[in-house]
Amino acid sequence: MIKIVDPTTKEQFTQMRRLYNRAFPKAERKPFSMLMKIQGEGMHCIEEDGKFCGLVIMMLYDDIALLDYFAVSEDARNHGIGSRVLHEVIEKYKDRRFMLEIESTKIDSPDREMRESRKGFYLRAGLAPEDYEVMLFGVRMEIMTYNCHISYEDYHSMYEHILPEALSKKVKSIDTQEDK
Repeated sequence: MIKIVDPTTKEQFTQMRRLYNRAFPKAERKPFSMLMKIQGEGMHCIEEDGKFCGLVIMMLYDDIALLDYFAVSEDARNHGIGSRVLHEVIEKYKDRRFMLEIESTKIDSPDREMRESRKGFYLRAGLAPEDYEVMLFGVRMEIMTYNCHISYEDYHSMYEHILPEALSKKVKSIDTQEDK
């Protein structure tokens, strides 16, 4: 049985940190210690029959819930866990506007196929792309939401209130007119 649980033990945090470092490119990772500080209530382990198999890290601000990091461990992938957990996370935060960021599928990249597969996963789960993209710490990202709209101004305001000013200044809107 799959469960989303709040981490309470050193071992859970260690497993989360290891998966976080393996699953996300260095350019997309915030310092894990900072995540623990600013996203404490939004940090969750995914467990199957009591065994760690993934992580969910949310950024919560006002009425917005940003799925900041979501990963299923390598040995648990391709068994439908991600889809089930995503629906549970959306349900858990149903009283907020739900969003996430994915690496842009609109630019050439060596991992474009993986990016498009990831976007397809979220589209099948009912998320829809917003009409703007952002440069997030030097990485071009698409914004996707679930049954809501989140303006760039609301999105950026979240970062301004949660992150130190030096980091929130590294979040910028991209004019995507040339992609249309």
